[in-house]
Amino acid sequence: MYYETPRVVSNDYVVSYKCRLVQIKRTARVLLKPRARVTVRELFDGGIKLLYQNTQLKYVELEGLPHKEELATRSA
Repeated sequence: MYYETPRVVSNDYVVSYKCRLVQIKRTARVLLKPRARVTVRELFDGGIKLLYQNTQLKYVELEGLPHKEELATRSA
């Protein structure tokens, strides 16, 4: 079982959810643009999954909001 909530992707591909910041990794199979709506699926064990059009997205959890130069290297 899980709980789902919609979120909007920022220009630097970061999604915030319950004081957590996750940056979506860009992949060739999913064309995701800033301001797209994604679904955050929170599992009962505290883990989360990001979904876009029923496709699971890979992401990196961030400690804080990094500078733009760091974002470009992480999401590549």
